[in-house]
Amino acid sequence: MRLRILLVLVALCLAATGSALADTHGKLDIRTASFSQRGSTLTFTITTWRPWTAADLYSRRVNRNVCALIWTRSATSRIYDFSVCADLVAGHRKLVATVFENGKEEAPVSQGRVVLTRPTATTLTLSFPERLIDSPPALRWRIRSFYTRFDFTSIARETLR
Repeated sequence: MRLRILLVLVALCLAATGSALADTHGKLDIRTASFSQRGSTLTFTITTWRPWTAADLYSRRVNRNVCALIWTRSATSRIYDFSVCADLVAGHRKLVATVFENGKEEAPVSQGRVVLTRPTATTLTLSFPERLIDSPPALRWRIRSFYTRFDFTSIARETLR
């Protein structure tokens, strides 16, 4: 009988811990990320743990966004060559995505717009022509999200095309 009570108590503690862990994910914490190519179109699909809306990206204090960071020139560099970021248009509550090239300039240079879709409240897809990142023969990528200064996640992958 005591063993049964002990097992029930352990099961209840494990269940409480599991639900507490599930609540620790932030709005933009990344659950999965994938990369695909169809013809000359490159697509990143990002899934978060929790649902979010475009309005959730609005903040006066923190630049909230979801970005694909792409290395095309040097696999060993710590600095990425391109970024594909989903962000809010200033003053509007519209979600847009853009490809930026990180060069020698102080700020990244816009290379072009990206087709952004939200198939579900937890999924974001970013699709764009490979020419916007110089049609590389291979690339390395990482998905990064920022919600607060201290709440960010990233998932790294390497893709050889």
